[in-house]
Amino acid sequence: MHAVDWGTICKGKSQGGLGIVSVLDKNKGLLAKWVWGFSKEDGSLWKRIICAKYGISHNNLLRNWRVPSIASFFTKGVGSLFEKGSQTADVLSRGFKFVVGCGVRIRFWNDAWWDDCSLKLVYPRIFALAVFKSGFIKEFGSWLWDI
Repeated sequence: MHAVDWGTICKGKSQGGLGIVSVLDKNKGLLAKWVWGFSKEDGSLWKRIICAKYGISHNNLLRNWRVPSIASFFTKGVGSLFEKGSQTADVLSRGFKFVVGCGVRIRFWNDAWWDDCSLKLVYPRIFALAVFKSGFIKEFGSWLWDI
């Protein structure tokens, strides 16, 4: 019997592996799909229960997910997707995009809704002068463009 590391086994057959899917990668994919579904289902009973149980804002899961020490194995798995500096968190942040809609879910200065970057990072001097730094887009009024 020959010992082969798991990384080699999980490579595609064309790359010299056996083409077996990594269970960890499959799990991360399924958890990411759960997160996507969670973010899309506004007002559903199960979303309200999860938000209430773990103190998650129903408006923005990615910004507010914090895993308590007494959380279930599943909740810790979902929370691991958002750990700072992890490859999965980087992929998720690039894969999820903010949709402004009516402006009640996205924070004007803090969320990366404009060109994939937060406005406080793009315009730090204006942000320093701003009086209202934590409001949602809707709270900043509206503009009419007559073009």
